[in-house]
Amino acid sequence: MRFAPLYILSFQVTQTKKISEAFSLNRKYRRYEDIVSIPDRLRWRRHELGLLQKEVAAKIGVTRSVYNSLETGEVDSCDPAVMDKLAALYGIPVSDLLDDYHRFLLNGQGQAIQALRASLNMTRAQFADHLHTGVRNIQAWETEQKTISKRMWEAHFKKRT
Repeated sequence: MRFAPLYILSFQVTQTKKISEAFSLNRKYRRYEDIVSIPDRLRWRRHELGLLQKEVAAKIGVTRSVYNSLETGEVDSCDPAVMDKLAALYGIPVSDLLDDYHRFLLNGQGQAIQALRASLNMTRAQFADHLHTGVRNIQAWETEQKTISKRMWEAHFKKRT
């Protein structure tokens, strides 16, 4: 009698057509801690729990297309409540699901922007001129009435965080 070697994945897969994606993730990463990409972290945890995208979406209260956009990295911003639910479902800290921009927002964009403006010893008007935006935007960002765009953050704040 001959035996064939058994290949064991580190997480269960629920559908045959999803085996190739799970197998690819398992080959690319040996453990969750090795994953840098947020979309890959989401896919890894979902496969580890043996869930489909539509099941995860239902559990966190979003549509499948919204969840799919998270797994593909097609979304610039996501509702913090959704990220909290996702982190709870996957049993990981919410910071594992946030890039530098979203950490900037989570940690208080207003204080960070005020601190930078103060370190440059500028008034709001001077700072607005420096960033090529309006004073109302600066005021809204500092009071967190408005979220700074990812593009503006990348241009002026990313290198400072």
